[in-house]
Amino acid sequence: MPPREPLARPARADALVAVLVAALGLSTLETVYAFAERWYHAPAYFALSAGLTLALALAVGLASALLRLSPGLALAAWCGLCLGFSWGWIDGAAGFAVAALATLPSFARRTRPAVLGAVAALALACAYLKCTAFAEHLGHKDDFVYESVGAALLLPLTLCALAFVLALLPARVSSGLRVAGLLLFGCVVSLRPRLERGDGEHRQPPDGYASSAPRVAGEKKPNVFVIVLDTVRADHLSLYGYERETTPELAHFFQSRKNAVLYPRAYANGTWTVPSHGSLFTGQLPGTHGAHFSLTGEVRSGFSIADGLPTLAERMQESGYATLAGYANHWLHSVHGFPRGFDRYLRAPDTDELPFVGEALRQRYLPSTLWEVAKGCARATDVNATLLSMLAPWAEGPNPLFVFANYVDAHGPYAPPEPFKGHFLPVHDGEHSEHLSSSFSNERIAQLTARYDEELAYLDHQVGELFRALDQRGLLHSSWIFVTADHGEAFGEHAVFEHGTTVYDEVTHVPLLVFPPQGASLTPTNDPVSLVDVAATVASIGGSTLDGPGRDLRALGASGTHATAIEFYGDALKAAKLGALAQRPARAVIVGHHKLVAYADALELYDLDSDPGEHVNLASALPHLVEQLKGSLPSFQDPLVRAGADTELDDSLSGLGYIGGPNN
Repeated sequence: MPPREPLARPARADALVAVLVAALGLSTLETVYAFAERWYHAPAYFALSAGLTLALALAVGLASALLRLSPGLALAAWCGLCLGFSWGWIDGAAGFAVAALATLPSFARRTRPAVLGAVAALALACAYLKCTAFAEHLGHKDDFVYESVGAALLLPLTLCALAFVLALLPARVSSGLRVAGLLLFGCVVSLRPRLERGDGEHRQPPDGYASSAPRVAGEKKPNVFVIVLDTVRADHLSLYGYERETTPELAHFFQSRKNAVLYPRAYANGTWTVPSHGSLFTGQLPGTHGAHFSLTGEVRSGFSIADGLPTLAERMQESGYATLAGYANHWLHSVHGFPRGFDRYLRAPDTDELPFVGEALRQRYLPSTLWEVAKGCARATDVNATLLSMLAPWAEGPNPLFVFANYVDAHGPYAPPEPFKGHFLPVHDGEHSEHLSSSFSNERIAQLTARYDEELAYLDHQVGELFRALDQRGLLHSSWIFVTADHGEAFGEHAVFEHGTTVYDEVTHVPLLVFPPQGASLTPTNDPVSLVDVAATVASIGGSTLDGPGRDLRALGASGTHATAIEFYGDALKAAKLGALAQRPARAVIVGHHKLVAYADALELYDLDSDPGEHVNLASALPHLVEQLKGSLPSFQDPLVRAGADTELDDSLSGLGYIGGPNN
């Protein structure tokens, strides 16, 4: 047998050309997709994702050239590795197999390497973008077997169909035109989210309510700002005595305003985003406004506040206010009724993780590099920009302003940006951002606690930036400003983690600072207060009222005996990861410095002055006080998520860990 002739240089380079074109094409399509989804990343993040994708392609291409593999097999190997790094090696093996089969037909082998690479890029992009939708169509979104089937079908069908179409094109159509045509088609596919929803999704409330015409106000009333620091527990703020300096900016503004008031015992009426914001928006407890899980904990869509229940924004709008909202937490976009009464209800631009292989490689090999994208939502600086852009056309108008803001930076996964990253505890090589879990070691919990505190320091800095911007616009000293939170965050204090898990203070004790305008005042009090009191106070400032248990904070004395109530309806899906207590519905009432916690089979009484950690149960020692407080416990109502309120949840909730239960 005569010796085999060496491969010509162009043929040896075919595999390398094919995979490099595929990598460039895929990076282009993911950038277009991020634009379509309104993900506003720093250019460095796009560059890193593309660089890692190209590095993988370069390694595969060089290896294929050395092994004298055909472009088709090289692309099959690259597709398999992409899916393997992104979804798992079973998916990767399936992807390699079907991609290899798809390149066997003679028309695919005759296609120029660059064109075949563009086909592979488009096929892989379709697999990334359509795979989850395929699984949802089968009704098994969380079943990875169906996700694998989706990828296995999409890759060969797309490869074969496009290669067949290319084979039918006249020979005079150049490879460059074919590549450009394929990528242009891919860009149209990647733009699908924007094309389907149009440009108005973040401009108009999702339930169809919209009002853009300013109302002519009578007497000039004070502006009101309600700022919610999502997932901020009071005892982790240095302003509340925490040992780490997490809130220097808030402390500065608090000390500079002689009439500012800090409430030492402020509480959320719910234990996670939806019920707590429902109480803030309506002045009612969760059992009345209805936006939360049922007692079975099984309902995970269709959250809605009760039809006909007036909202705070509607009351303020009726009183002549221009009503504006800028927020980051995706739940506020997904609950039917939350936008009612707002003239503008705008979600700040997202910065979710890119869904393709570059992000998977970053998480695996460079987890602490540009890790803030793991937040899956807008950062505080983006919320500030959103708020200030909305204020511009309204601030000089005849209407006073009612402005609501929601910042979600303290929410897991904890990923503080520079220069706050590592401020309280050095970041170890390979450390990555993630949600808490009951399976973590004490060392890892300590690391994540430090990252949480660093997020608080970043958030405090950005609130300071907002205050300075309001001061420049003449709004800071002429407005009522309420700074509070919708819930806190547990770090294992009662064998549970995160929030939506318990009614103990680590989840329900929240900050509340009120900055009255010049000439107005409040009386400091140690009396427990809550979000329904904030709602009642804001409505009263605007000249209106809200039905419910809330009180006007301006009318409170230095002490009192009013009962503050908390409701938690349980979430069984959280129990495995965040602690068994999460599946037990609970109620609580705080009167003075005593707190009664009620489970179905137990009552617990705590003295918050002597036992702020709620470790010593006094129920058996003080039975008369238990009986006295039992009458003030809120009553559960169920079912509370009504049929027909089937608002579709935003896919981006998964970026915050919401879908599937572990991290509401």
